[in-house]
Amino acid sequence: MKNGDITFFNERTPEQKQKLLQFKNNVKNKKPDFIRFTEFTEKGDALITEYQFNGKLIYYRSDTSRDRTDQNRKGKIVKGEFVKGPHVIEDYCKKLVPNSEMSYLTDCYKNKNGKIEF
Repeated sequence: MKNGDITFFNERTPEQKQKLLQFKNNVKNKKPDFIRFTEFTEKGDALITEYQFNGKLIYYRSDTSRDRTDQNRKGKIVKGEFVKGPHVIEDYCKKLVPNSEMSYLTDCYKNKNGKIEF
C-alpha cells in the first residue's frame, strides 16, 4: 500500500519486515513510532490495527467498522454464546514482548490479564 501499511497477504515484503523490526527496536529504545496493519475481507473491506508508541506507552487500536459482513469483530463467550464486542477496541499497554512465534503487548490498562497480539 502507498501509505506504508503492512498488509496480510501470503508473505511480507522485505520492506514490511524491516518496518516491523524497526518498530520493535524503537519501542525497545524508547523512541516514538507508529505502525499500521491492514487486512482485507473476502469482500475487500479493510480491517485496521494500529500501534503508536509515544516513548512510554503503546496505544493499540483495532477497527473492524468497515467490515460489512461483521464476521471479524472480536468478542467473548458468555454463558456458552458468542457476544460481539465493539467495532473499535482501544487500549494502552506498557510492554511489547518480542517472540519468535508471536509477539504481543502486555501490562495493558483495559486488558489487564491478557495479551494483545502484535
